Amino acid sequence: FYLEKVDSTNSWARRAVETGPVPEGTIFAAGSQEGGRGRLGRTWVSPAGGLWFTVALIPTRPIAELGGLSLMAGLTAVNVLSAFVPGCRVKWPNDVYLGDKKIAGILLEMVRESDKISYVIAGIGVNVNNSAGSLPEGVAGKAISLRDCTGRLYSLNLILTRFLKQLE
Repeated sequence: FYLEKVDSTNSWARRAVETGPVPEGTIFAAGSQEGGRGRLGRTWVSPAGGLWFTVALIPTRPIAELGGLSLMAGLTAVNVLSAFVPGCRVKWPNDVYLGDKKIAGILLEMVRESDKISYVIAGIGVNVNNSAGSLPEGVAGKAISLRDCTGRLYSLNLILTRFLKQLE
């Protein structure tokens, strides 16, 4: 599913999962987010030009086997982005850095009942064509985008497709 503007792809996905059956692996993507967020309620600035998406997961494995999910999402982002700019690395638990600047972030939200996970909302935000220089003052010096690194514009669909292939 795609919307040009949304509060948060994670919030949108959560509402969809809670109100009706959503197939495993459903993608919720947006051109921009007005209320993007990171861990601990931090704001995630999500202007047009970035890749902002959430994958709805309905795990059937026990909770004990899902501990590596955040790391898997981070490594997936590193694998995808390294094809465009080498040197990306995971900064545990949920960020992807290139040098000393953040190029992507991951937010996993799980809803559980007793010892079973009902669903996981896996949000991924990637700075692609949005220049870090156009971000608010407090964020601009800490972020970088693919465009900043290479001077090129990228197809968001191409990058999303590469993420989806890695997640299969």
